[in-house]
Amino acid sequence: IDGIADPASIPLIDLYENESQETQHLLEKLEVKILVDASGSTAGTILEKEKVFAAVLYKAFKEINADVELFFFNTSKKTEIIQVMHLDAIGWIEAAGANRDGAAIRYITGKFNRNADKNILIVISDGLPSAEKYSGPGALQDTLDAMYHATQKNISMRYFNIGGMPDTIFNAFKKYTK
Repeated sequence: IDGIADPASIPLIDLYENESQETQHLLEKLEVKILVDASGSTAGTILEKEKVFAAVLYKAFKEINADVELFFFNTSKKTEIIQVMHLDAIGWIEAAGANRDGAAIRYITGKFNRNADKNILIVISDGLPSAEKYSGPGALQDTLDAMYHATQKNISMRYFNIGGMPDTIFNAFKKYTK
């Protein structure tokens, strides 16, 4: 051993200083909306997994100072959107009713602030849009139309399936998500 160095005496060189400042600048203009399916078909394990995943995403985006909001939705006579203001409130969300995914996506699309550099809509669902007079190919097409219109407003779509949707639906959704 030629000598012993005290780590405290070694000057630190931040190789990422400029990159982190640039990244921070971009992240300040990031707006994220997380939309979670809380319909009856998600009751039990699926909804619990959705809640955990939504909470992890929410915390991660908050950590990087993104403007992030969390919403749950289901449909009885109309589509109900519940905004969660504090993560502690997620425990109170229960699965109920049906789900008109297209209506929920349209509503959240309208809530974006157009001043952000990047807008991201994250949908977490079991991939089975279905309600009274809203099922099958018609419900799927309405959901796809809503996703398409969101992308036309410069909103980047992300879709996460919890519960295993049929491949045909997954492949249709892939067209509008990145």
